[in-house]
Amino acid sequence: MNKDFDELQITIGKWSDSQFGKRDHINGILKHLIEEIIEISEDPKDITEFGDAYMLFSDAARISGFTMSQVYDATLEKLEINKNREWALDEESGLMKHVK
Repeated sequence: MNKDFDELQITIGKWSDSQFGKRDHINGILKHLIEEIIEISEDPKDITEFGDAYMLFSDAARISGFTMSQVYDATLEKLEINKNREWALDEESGLMKHVK
């Protein structure tokens, strides 16, 4: 994992703490992240909205005690799990989900 992502997470965290105070929970951040994801769905060509979402995601991980390197490693691990799953369309939601 590129350590620049960990450094960026630290920079985001310092800014976030200075603007919003130190927090020990991520509920508000996740609600804000949902709003940003909706904005992305409305204009997926606006890369700055992806940046907003990334900052919130990174800060939530930091507050939860994870570096972005750890998130990267967990993502690779989860990808291998997902590669071995069977996937199907969930008729109710219209989403592809793994078969349980």
